[in-house]
Amino acid sequence: MKHWMITGAAGFVGEGLAHHLQRVVDPGDRITLVDSAALPDLPPHETARTRNVQGSLADRDVLAQAIGDRVDCVYHLATLPGRGAELDYEAGRSANLDGMITLLEELRQRSPGCRIVHASSVSVYGTPVPDHVDDETLPLPAMSYAAHKLVGEILINDYTRRNFVDGLSLRLSGIVARPPGSAVHASAFFNDVFHAAREHRDMVMPLGADITTWMMSRRRCIENLWHAGTIEPDRLPRRRNWALPALLVRVGGLIDVLAQRFGPDVRDRIRLRPDPQLEAIFHQPRLHADMAEALGFKADSSLAELVDNVFSTDES
Repeated sequence: MKHWMITGAAGFVGEGLAHHLQRVVDPGDRITLVDSAALPDLPPHETARTRNVQGSLADRDVLAQAIGDRVDCVYHLATLPGRGAELDYEAGRSANLDGMITLLEELRQRSPGCRIVHASSVSVYGTPVPDHVDDETLPLPAMSYAAHKLVGEILINDYTRRNFVDGLSLRLSGIVARPPGSAVHASAFFNDVFHAAREHRDMVMPLGADITTWMMSRRRCIENLWHAGTIEPDRLPRRRNWALPALLVRVGGLIDVLAQRFGPDVRDRIRLRPDPQLEAIFHQPRLHADMAEALGFKADSSLAELVDNVFSTDES
């Protein structure tokens, strides 16, 4: 019997991963969902093996309740994203750094050797993104959120070296499509464009047609997270932080695929109004994720598959 735990379980990715675990783990396994926000009520058939713990990861009592006697795998998704962490430094540090340190210390003491999958971010590469990005590209964070993620990666590597935990840090690209109108994600328009197309709403996209950026569907992200939690330790290299493969999406190509799915009026409703400052931030080259690909991590294979995965209701 295994004990699985998700921090940030009320979030966009965390909620989807929770549903996935409830479907795929062994019937006798336990699942603990942790978030500072209120978690949704569990369906009656899940309450026997799944429990909710609400509170801050910086609170050791909360973590003691969540971990219990032992946890086998922790998916650490709890975070305050980029814009939110820039607007409120103390809240960002508490969520992204202090909580991470407290979690690692509690795992070291209560559950040594457990697997922890840390959701890091490609934002560690900074802005503008270098013209070539591969496993050897030097991180240069340009915001507090990215700096906190990089510190988390370093800690994961060190705690793993010392056999305190068995950790992996996955540098995730933009996961789509989050609910529209997010106030804490600077890249919210990448999510909004999917909803606007489906709902036949007008929208201004602040990028030109030839701007390219990295995207991953939530469905593919969840599959990659599950894979990270189940890789045998002897397959893992000494280095434990990598960018995951992501689809390089051209803005004009994305609008074309959305128009094919929802109708030609999408091309008229999604108006491109390039903002040079945002283009400098979000224009990205091809991502060479050789180490992660060798371990079996995957990107969405095409724009058509990305869109299909975004609008699929089945996260398995």
